[in-house]
Amino acid sequence: MTMRAAMRAARGPGLVGGRRQPRPNGRKGHALRAWRPAGGSAGGSGGAPPNRGGGGRGEGEGEGDAGGWGARGLLAATVSAFLASSLASGGLASAQQVDQGSTPSQGVVLESWLSWLDKLVNDCIDGKGNLDLAELEARLASATKGGQDLSRKADQLWRAIDEGDVGAAESIIESVDKDRMLNFGKHAVRSICAKDEALVDGAARAGQVWKLVQLSHFGSAHQQALARSRLEALGSDKGARTQASEAEADVRTINSVLLPYQGGDVKRLSRLLGSGKGEQRVMAAQALSGLCGMGLSERVAEALGRSPALVKELVSLLESEVGRGAEKAGGAAAASPRSPLLSEWMEDFSLPPKVSLAGLLGALGTHRPDALHRAVDLGVLRPLSGMLDQGNPRERELVSSLLLVMMTASERAWTAAKSSEGLFSAGTPLLSRCLEFQGTHGELGDYMLAASR
Repeated sequence: MTMRAAMRAARGPGLVGGRRQPRPNGRKGHALRAWRPAGGSAGGSGGAPPNRGGGGRGEGEGEGDAGGWGARGLLAATVSAFLASSLASGGLASAQQVDQGSTPSQGVVLESWLSWLDKLVNDCIDGKGNLDLAELEARLASATKGGQDLSRKADQLWRAIDEGDVGAAESIIESVDKDRMLNFGKHAVRSICAKDEALVDGAARAGQVWKLVQLSHFGSAHQQALARSRLEALGSDKGARTQASEAEADVRTINSVLLPYQGGDVKRLSRLLGSGKGEQRVMAAQALSGLCGMGLSERVAEALGRSPALVKELVSLLESEVGRGAEKAGGAAAASPRSPLLSEWMEDFSLPPKVSLAGLLGALGTHRPDALHRAVDLGVLRPLSGMLDQGNPRERELVSSLLLVMMTASERAWTAAKSSEGLFSAGTPLLSRCLEFQGTHGELGDYMLAASR
C-alpha cells in the first residue's frame, strides 16, 4: 500500500477533496473527516480483516477508527495512545512532542495533529451529538493572531494532504511555533469549514437534495450540521421533500449493505446477493469483493460456491453491469437508471460494480473451481470479453489476470476461453500466449510462469 493510500485509509478523505464515503447511522464520525470504508483488491487478499464475528462490532472499538472495523489498525492505535498521553500531560504543547531518541513513522505526526484538530471541533458538539455551528464560529472568531501567514499555511497544509504529500504536510505543521499552534489549528479548521460550506452551498444551489441528504448522514460532523440546516430550510417545498424522502430510502439501502460489510457478515451479504432488491444485490457483491480484499476470500468463495443459484445470479449481474457500461459508452440511456446517490456510492465503494463482480470469479477460481465450472457453463466469458472490449487499460489488465486465474484453476474455463476469439485480441500479451498454448492443462501453470518472466 502506498503512503497516500495508507493515509486515506487511516484518515478518510473528508478533510479536503477526495471521495466522501458513507458510514452507518449510529457511529460517531470525525468532526472534520468523513468515514471511508477500507477497499480491497478484486478476489485478492491482504489488509486487515473486519470483525469476523459474523455481525456486530468487535470489542475495544473506539471513536475515530476511520476504517470502521471492530479492531483498530496499528496506526490508529498508536495515534490514540500518543494523543491520550500527550493531552493528559499538558495539552497542546505536549501534543507536538516526540521522544528525542526516536523518529516517528511518517504519517503519525500528521494523524496525531488531525485527531487533535477534530477534538477542537468536538468540543462544540452538544449532548445529542450535533455540532453547534454558532458555538464553533464563536470559537474560531478568536483566531486573530498570525493572520494571513497562518491562514496561508493552513491552505498549504490541506493542499499537501489532498495531494498525498505526507512529508510536506508534517513539515508545515512542524514549522509553526508552539505558542502559535492553537491559532494555527483554528485557522486550519476555518479553512476546511470554508470548503465544506462551498460544497454544501453548491449542492443547495444546484437543487441536489440527494447530496444534502448524503452529507447529512455520511459527511463529517461539520458537513452533517451544514447539510441538515439546508434541508430544514427547504420548509414546505413539496418537490424537495419528495426528493429528500427518496434519498432517505437510498440511505437505508446503503446501510442495509454497509452494516454487514463492517461486521464481515459473509452469510448475510450472500443472502442479499441472492434475494436483495434492485441495486442492493450489486452492492452486496461489491461488499463481498471488498471482504475478499480484507482476507476473507475463502469464506466468500465457500458461501457463493455452495449455491448454484448464487453463481447464476453472479453471472447475470455481471452481464447486466457490462451491458449497462456498453449503453453508457454508446450514449444510450440505461434501461433502469440509478438514483444519483446510489450511483455515486456504488462507483466509489470498494471497487466499481462490474470489477467487483468479476473479482468474485477470481475468488471462486482460487477456492471453488467446481463453482467456477458452473459459471463457465452459464456463459460468464461473454461479459468478461465485453469488459476487455470496453474497459480502460487498467480494467483490461485486471480482467486478463482474472481470466488467467480461471484458466489455470479450471480446464473447462481454459478450453472455453480458447474458443473465444474476442479474448485473443483484447487481452494482455500474456493472456494471448496462454490461450495459444498447445500443451496440456497440467502444463499450463508452468508455461504461464515461464512466459511471465
